[in-house]
Amino acid sequence: MEKHKLSTTNSNNSTNRSLITFFVAAYIIFVIFFTSLTVLPIYVIELGGTEFDSGFQSTLFFVSAVILRLYFGPMADSKGRKIPLLIGAFVFATSVIFFMLSTEVWHLTLARVYQALALATFLSSGSSLVADMAPIKSRGTYIGFYRLIITLGVLTGPAVAMEFINNFGYSNWFTLNFIFGSFAFVLILFIKAPTISRNSDLRFMNNIYLVFKNKYLWPIFAVLGLTSICYGVIVTFASLYIGQISEIANPGIYFIYFGISGVVANVSAGFLSDKYGRDVVVWPATMILGIGLIILAFASSYTAVIVISGLLTGFGWSGGIAALIAWLIDTAEDKIRATALSVQESIIDSSMAIGSLLFGISSAIIGMKFSFIVTGISILLISAILIPLTKRQFKQTAK
Repeated sequence: MEKHKLSTTNSNNSTNRSLITFFVAAYIIFVIFFTSLTVLPIYVIELGGTEFDSGFQSTLFFVSAVILRLYFGPMADSKGRKIPLLIGAFVFATSVIFFMLSTEVWHLTLARVYQALALATFLSSGSSLVADMAPIKSRGTYIGFYRLIITLGVLTGPAVAMEFINNFGYSNWFTLNFIFGSFAFVLILFIKAPTISRNSDLRFMNNIYLVFKNKYLWPIFAVLGLTSICYGVIVTFASLYIGQISEIANPGIYFIYFGISGVVANVSAGFLSDKYGRDVVVWPATMILGIGLIILAFASSYTAVIVISGLLTGFGWSGGIAALIAWLIDTAEDKIRATALSVQESIIDSSMAIGSLLFGISSAIIGMKFSFIVTGISILLISAILIPLTKRQFKQTAK
């Protein structure tokens, strides 16, 4: 009996060490990822490109990731979580070298397609690894902490990167990214990933088929798409709108409040969804996101309104996505969990792109103010429709 307890304690300690090691590595990776999103559009201009080139590269980056996930997403189910994580860390670390060596815009474009491989492998495999290591009753809490790591990457990475680049230049920043990315790769080598049941007969397209065959995943994907459309609108147009209608010197301050409330949401939403149920968090968070968009439309020159909107949208997005991922993990079969999470990441990327496109068209017709109002109201209405339709799914998950 004592030997069994000792074995269990050692196993738990090993799991906790591996989780901490992974969280450190993941933070480094997400800093590289989010600084790339921020820095590279500016770097394109430095290389002689245009705003169109910057936008095209970002679109190509996400589209490439969606396509690559068709193969690399299911890999974590057939080969284990660690292999795609190592691939992602390696590509994130080495892609910055190609950025540094790029002397033409098209060189950088090819390097971004290469980096898309990292996006296709790392994010969903990371969520799968955390879910594998987390106690079943605390999955939401653990996923919340993983999303917290992502939020901290957003908060700290771009600001530090721009300050560093202003003082030491792009080449030194890319070199520093390579060093830290290599360190993250080494850390992942030492992670002891839990053994998963693998089915060698599951080909990657069959995995994807099994994911979409599970009707209980459909409402999760629907809400993910809905909230991600809003996130795409916020990321693309919030600063632009604030810059146009206010005299605030740095419109990007909106994302400071967005990030701060996101930290709070990531810590609390997972725990609350574990204790009271995923729906108790998902639907209020989604509606808060919609209300935040409506409030943003009336920002004008009132700083307080901008702060309130940033806090609401940050809490709505981060809280909702943490609970949604936990809901997805609860619902998907273990053998296709990583595939389901890779589909989730593709839905987020695609929906962000669709949201930005539709909002841009709407803004050209009715203006950004009314477009924010329409988007926010649409979220509230669609949520009201989906709530009764998903009650059965939540009951199924709870069994």
